[in-house]
Parts: sequence; structure tokens; C-alpha cells
Amino acid sequence: MAASSKSKSKAAKSSSTYQGPRSTLRTLQLIERIAAQPEATTLAQLSQDLEMPKSSLLGLLRALTQNKYLQHESNNYALGPSAHRLAMAIIPNLSLPQVARPIMRDLAVETGETVVLSVLDAELRRVVYVDKAESASAIRYTVPIGTSRPLYCSAAGRILLAFQSPQWILNYLSTAPFAKLTDNTVTDVEELRSIIMRVKKDGYATTFGETSDDVAGFSAAVFDIDLEIAFALNIGAPIERGRKNAPLYIDAVRTAAEKLSLRLGSININKDT
Repeated sequence: MAASSKSKSKAAKSSSTYQGPRSTLRTLQLIERIAAQPEATTLAQLSQDLEMPKSSLLGLLRALTQNKYLQHESNNYALGPSAHRLAMAIIPNLSLPQVARPIMRDLAVETGETVVLSVLDAELRRVVYVDKAESASAIRYTVPIGTSRPLYCSAAGRILLAFQSPQWILNYLSTAPFAKLTDNTVTDVEELRSIIMRVKKDGYATTFGETSDDVAGFSAAVFDIDLEIAFALNIGAPIERGRKNAPLYIDAVRTAAEKLSLRLGSININKDT
């Protein structure tokens, strides 16, 4: 009886202190630590933060990178597309602008222009700017977060419009007011219909002085895990720089939008709807 009682006591103590497989907990702690960082982080920093030997961490990092839960670039680790797909599945209302910010900053540095992330306000039928990475140039395009613009004459608006359902687009073109904001603003419905069709085919939109005389816009679509448009990623530039560098800006914003789509879990970013 004494031996049996002692055994039960030992088992109870063991059960009360059991915390799960160490490798599983370490993996979750590692992902949690990387997700909390505003920038990619190094092996040395992770080892210090988690108080784990580099040799133990390295095996976990390699396995997670191989399975695309992490990305490894220039000795730095950041969350990969598999981690973002998991997050999207667990938390549907994940703050997507936070995921986008590093890509937006890189795009702003690459082009020297202001980068804006936009969403569709379906009720108002306007585009709304929800985040931005400001250009460092003294002469630059700038706009407050929360600003809204018409869909028909802004690059981001045309992208968001082009990837709505055919019925939504038809209703918009049939009922929306098309004010001429500048001499360059397109207001003819048939011309707008052709522009929207071309935007969807090409995967990007450009405007030159249609919303404001001195601003050029370059925008591409960002898709989510369900292959639905989530955002428009946009470069805003002074119009002369925009005209001069248009091919560069179009290529850069499309590449960045594709990268962000992958981070949001979109496998096939070329929609054939």
C-alpha cells in the first residue's frame, strides 16, 4: 500500500508540472518571438531573447524555414507565408497592414516615393488609405491616413474596382457620379469600362494627374488566402518623376504586391475570374 501511495503521489506531482514536449513549446515560443519583432531578427538575438543555445535554435530555424513558416534572408529571420496562412486561418481579423509594413518600407526605399496601402469602402464606394510609408525626398507625394478618393480616377481605386464582381462593377458604372476633378480626369463611362477591363487584364493601374494635377499613381492588387482582393498597394509620386520612371514604378509595385499576396497566404495570385 505504501509503495502504491508513493507511486500515485509521484504521478500526481509529475502531472501537475508537465508542460508538454519541450521542442513543441520552443517552436511556438520561437515563432511568437519573431512575430513580435517589427523587423527581421538574427540567430544571436533570438538566442539571447529566448535564453536558448544557438545550436538548439538553429535546428528549429532550419526546419521552420524549410517548411516556409520562416524566411531567412541576409542572416535574418522573419515570418514566412506558411505562418501567415496559419494566422489567417486562426484569426480572420488579423491586422493586415502590420504584415504589409516591411514590404511597404522596402518599396518606398527602392523607388524613393511614398507607398500607400488602400482598401475599398464598399458602402461609400470609395478607396480609403489605411497605411503608408513616406518618401524621404524633399519633394514628394504625401497624404494623411484615412483619406478617401473616388474609385474611378485614382490608381488604387481602379485596382479595387477592377477585381469586384461584374455585377458590382456594372452597378457602380451605372450609378456613381463621375466628377471631373482635373482636366485629365476620365469621366466617360465607356472609356472607364475599357480602362477597368484593361486594369484587370494587366494586373496594375496607373493615373497621371486625374485626381490631382501634380500626382501620378501606380497600383497593383494584393490578394488574400481566399484569392479575393484585400488591398491595393500604391506608389504616389510627383507627376514629372512618375512619367519619367513609370516602367520602374509599375514593375516595382507589381513585384511588391505579389510578395505581400504570398505573405497573406495567396498561392495563385493570377486570378482568372
